[in-house]
Amino acid sequence: MTNRHDFAKFDMNLLLVFDALLREKTLTRAGQSLGITQSGASHALKRLRVFFGDPLFVRSGSGVVPTVKGRALGTTVSRLVATLRDEVLPIVPFDPRNSRRTFTLCLSDMGELVFLPALVERLRQDAPLIEVRTMQAAGRQLDTVLGTGEADLAIGRLGQLPEELVQQELFMHDYLSIVHPSNAAGGAPILQEEFSALSHVVVDVGRAGVIVRHDAAIDEAGVKRNVSITTTNFLSVPWLVAQHSDYVATVPRSLGVKFSRYGIVALRDPPISLPAFALRQYWHRRFHLDPANRWLRELVKEGFNRSGAEIR
Repeated sequence: MTNRHDFAKFDMNLLLVFDALLREKTLTRAGQSLGITQSGASHALKRLRVFFGDPLFVRSGSGVVPTVKGRALGTTVSRLVATLRDEVLPIVPFDPRNSRRTFTLCLSDMGELVFLPALVERLRQDAPLIEVRTMQAAGRQLDTVLGTGEADLAIGRLGQLPEELVQQELFMHDYLSIVHPSNAAGGAPILQEEFSALSHVVVDVGRAGVIVRHDAAIDEAGVKRNVSITTTNFLSVPWLVAQHSDYVATVPRSLGVKFSRYGIVALRDPPISLPAFALRQYWHRRFHLDPANRWLRELVKEGFNRSGAEIR
């Protein structure tokens, strides 16, 4: 049983590792979430085991699970870490230039392609020691990953979300169509007859919690389409269009511009006006006053304010 002398010698940073293991379920991911190596996390676990006289976590499948004692300690440890994070750390200023924090962002494949490179470049300039991780989380999962701190921000276009999440508009986004270079037509808008005759590649990301309204707008306008391929991500779209001269895809403008830079597709406006949509960033109310989270949000917003679809 521990006494006051034991407590005075206890390294409170070990509780952060304990909490991270509860959330991440592997030493590697726990270490990454704290900005330390896998061996560093392993060493911390060894010290925790010695102090508490119990393995605390044991291997199960591809990860680790808490022992009976680890589970009993888990609720208290998580509460202590949450108190530090929500009530103590907000008082401490955030120093981006010297921080070794890991920021985790929820991004779609489109977000990683269009927004991540420029954001990373800004971070390299303003916070060179910070690490960035990305993950995908759909709809209601965002409440959990943002609320627990597993992720810091989500960037995208999402549907109705829990009240615990705060959102901020970054910019308004519209659409264009990408076609095979042989159908470039000097960049002229696609005529409705041509649009209907082409074979369409459609991206269905509804399962990821992303709202897709332009497809509905096209259908509601009475424009007939021959849908040849439906995929769940954007990254395969330009390669499909590049391989077939009769293919067309209608995508967010910033994504189409990014694709065109590879020289494999051409850009044209669709035959009808499609409703623009707002791209937003989302975070949990628990971290609304957290200095690090606030700094990251301001960096993202400032970048979009400067250049719209791409952070500069």
